[in-house]
Amino acid sequence: MMILSSIADILQVSCDELHNPEKTLEKLDNPEFQKRNVEEGDKENTDNTGENEESEPEPQKKNYGRIVRMSFLIGILAIVAGMFLIYMAGHRKPAFQQIGTRYIDDPLWGRVYEIAYVVDGEMTNDSINVHLDEVRATLNQEVIDTNIVKTTYYDNKEDATAWKETDVGGYVFLSGE
Repeated sequence: MMILSSIADILQVSCDELHNPEKTLEKLDNPEFQKRNVEEGDKENTDNTGENEESEPEPQKKNYGRIVRMSFLIGILAIVAGMFLIYMAGHRKPAFQQIGTRYIDDPLWGRVYEIAYVVDGEMTNDSINVHLDEVRATLNQEVIDTNIVKTTYYDNKEDATAWKETDVGGYVFLSGE
């Protein structure tokens, strides 16, 4: 907001006008607006130097300068917004879609309830741990035949529905009743 305020001051427009460039450009093209700005500039010159300059600046050159500055600033804002969107796309929270469930006989834990998930996005240990906590909270409220749940994570639906082997997964131990 501070940058927008500075841009508005430079261009001598309001922040609202920055959001609507057509009106701003129309305002800058308006000869009456240009005449008022020239008079304000003359007043500033009188205040600063004590004398009034006789020659008036050419409105077209002043208008052209503002348009160039405005275009430059809008371009910078567009680049910053694009970089932010690219950053957010690369660091988005993964989405977990449950594909199927089944009971299996696990060699370590015995009867286990297994859930297959397809993950869309970047999986990290932290995101998997957060998801395991969500699974635990959900399944503690449901009735299943075991207290041990195995979650498996896949990149695509075909592997998940085929229950292919995967190294990505975890166990959830539910509270025993």
